[in-house]
Amino acid sequence: MHPGWVQTRLGGPSAPTPEQAAEGIYRGIRTRSESGRLWNVEADAVEAY
Repeated sequence: MHPGWVQTRLGGPSAPTPEQAAEGIYRGIRTRSESGRLWNVEADAVEAY
């Protein structure tokens, strides 16, 4: 699971904060039963790779 765009020097001030990204990851872990897939927290979907 990756947090998507996060507020860093590279991500800039408009991106979600690290706390918001962590909350999204936690929410995804608690609510998703799928395993072995790449979840995009922002898109709330599985990404193909």
